[in-house]
Amino acid sequence: LDTYTFDRVAGKDIYHNGVPSATDNSTGALVSNTGTTLGHFRAIPIYWFQGDLAEVIVFDRALTAAERLRVETQLAGKYGLAVQVDSYVPCNGPWADHAHYVREHLRVVDQFILNRLLTVAQAKAAHAAAQASSCGG
Repeated sequence: LDTYTFDRVAGKDIYHNGVPSATDNSTGALVSNTGTTLGHFRAIPIYWFQGDLAEVIVFDRALTAAERLRVETQLAGKYGLAVQVDSYVPCNGPWADHAHYVREHLRVVDQFILNRLLTVAQAKAAHAAAQASSCGG
């Protein structure tokens, strides 16, 4: 599951299965004089994507982190993709303290339950592990 975001203030970000994988701080407009093509690198005409694009969703603004989480977990549930809670709430994330980490972990786990990516029992175990961890502290 790959997500690309663009914001005229923050620039561009790429996520793979919820994990940030690339950032570009340039904020220039995304403009093409020759049209937009999915699955093809125009600069080198022989490069074509080899695979399937199950779904493409375009928004007219950059999504917030919470909105991106909702969309990504919905798509992961829809297509049976393996995504991890820790991808969205890494232990070394920007947490103010341990309680902040635990609250964010619970919010993400709730989205995973909602989209049937975790059972309630799995969610309880994941949340208990987050509470027992030293993350955010």
